Amino acid sequence: MQAILINRTKSDLKRQFKFLKQLENSFELDQRRLYISVLIGLTLAIFLLLTFTDINSLITFKAISFVLICLLWILAIVYSISFYIKRWRRNKWISNAIEETLKKNQKDYITFDEEFFSYGSEDFKTELNWTYFKAYLEDKDSIYLFPLGTIYQCHSFSSYEIGEDNLVQLKNIAKSKIPKLEMD
Repeated sequence: MQAILINRTKSDLKRQFKFLKQLENSFELDQRRLYISVLIGLTLAIFLLLTFTDINSLITFKAISFVLICLLWILAIVYSISFYIKRWRRNKWISNAIEETLKKNQKDYITFDEEFFSYGSEDFKTELNWTYFKAYLEDKDSIYLFPLGTIYQCHSFSSYEIGEDNLVQLKNIAKSKIPKLEMD
């Protein structure tokens, strides 16, 4: 197949990274909800134990439980702070990645057929078998091809970047070769 020049724009890159951030957050959201629910449940149980039992009964257990709950809340606060620092760093990294990509002004291209997906520029060319990708996902007028690494290693293309006809062809091949990313 003939090489397709990728027309990168700041707005497309921002939209694609925003989508990837939302995807990452949706994966982490269930885990955070579980931690918060367990912490609130344990706090409530300890509070009820301390409130509705005789002051002199189970003193050691009450003291250990109270200290444990305090430590868990401190850990939760530390986790929350580290989460927001991670989010801030991720946003900074995304902004830098977009600026670096546009600053290079490198002419990237893709080719694809039923057997391979190739990505390259004047300096390099990478030819990948479709089995390299573990999943794909569609968003508005874009497609995301996810390799075995993190979600930020995905290849994403919009109709503006590669053209509507090429995007449709790429989506059709991806649908036949790669499983769609399942989101719970």
